[in-house]
Amino acid sequence: MIVRVPRNRANALRRYALYLTVTHTDGRRTTVREVVLERPRTAGVTAASGVNGGPVLDGQDALGTAPTVTLEPSDQSASAGTPVAFSAQASGTPTPSAQWQVSTNAGAAWSDTSPTFTATAAQDGYEYRAVFTNSAGSSPTTAATLTVAPMSTENFSGYIDFAASGQTFNAVSASWTVPTVTCQAGETSWAAQWPGIGASTSVEQDGTETDCFNGEPDYWAWYEMYGDPAVNNGYAVELPNPVAPGDEMTGSVSLSGSTWLLTLADATQNWTSQTPIASPTPALSQASAEWMVEDPNGCSPQCETLAQYTPVQFSGASASADGQTGPISSFPSTAMAMDQNSTLLAGLGPLDATGADFTDSWLAG
Repeated sequence: MIVRVPRNRANALRRYALYLTVTHTDGRRTTVREVVLERPRTAGVTAASGVNGGPVLDGQDALGTAPTVTLEPSDQSASAGTPVAFSAQASGTPTPSAQWQVSTNAGAAWSDTSPTFTATAAQDGYEYRAVFTNSAGSSPTTAATLTVAPMSTENFSGYIDFAASGQTFNAVSASWTVPTVTCQAGETSWAAQWPGIGASTSVEQDGTETDCFNGEPDYWAWYEMYGDPAVNNGYAVELPNPVAPGDEMTGSVSLSGSTWLLTLADATQNWTSQTPIASPTPALSQASAEWMVEDPNGCSPQCETLAQYTPVQFSGASASADGQTGPISSFPSTAMAMDQNSTLLAGLGPLDATGADFTDSWLAG
């Protein structure tokens, strides 16, 4: 007597039965027959197919049940430098695992990330989702959007990157279009556009100025070693080169050895200015890289009037810090909006998908 499970049987029900083979000899002939000892379980069987087309038993796929999202992630708002934590939930058997993903281009592409991090200005507008997975399948959540609010300042509007511990910035650059200013009768007002390296006590920078003097527009180019008294007492030096609204500018500041090089070029009027300057002692700050529209001359005891300018498009904004080179988004960054006496005067849009382009706009009207 042999107990066995038959092989190569097409019928799904027979594959789940145990059979007893009985052999009987009565002296004249031998009879062989199979007796079913255990019928297949049929409770809960449905007409549905399981994973890979297998049968569904007891209401479940043989490999489990695919994840079902039970809690979608929510949109979040944060200030640069503050913690962010996305959350979501899903059911399934076995218990699904979650992989968080981020999209920097409105869902066109996704890459793995963490649901908890410290917000930077570059992440404004990014989308986040979780993908739950188990042996029976996977299910993504809907996308949640992160909004990173700019930091309020009195006389700056733009982006600032910060060097990591032990790092210093040694190069910064960007291109922009000189805006057009609108001047009221008798008005004197100011607006400057520039990239630079430094901190609050010293900034190495070059750029353009778009001002109003006695109601008339005035456009000019400059460089400045703010905080270095050996260079025009630490204030801006006007360049003799012509500048007009609509000109395509590129500015850069870099340090090689002990020499700073400030380069400003006007592609529209076909000129380039390069100014090498010996690094002073003590050295100027290299803690941050900036791309700004500024209401210059400070705000003490009160701010100058900000000139009314057309939107400024910064492009190709990049920086280098101890061998690491990349766009604004490659370093911890903060967005800054110009706010004087609770009135928003200038603000900026989010970084584009490259992490290097943004638009700064006058908002005081």
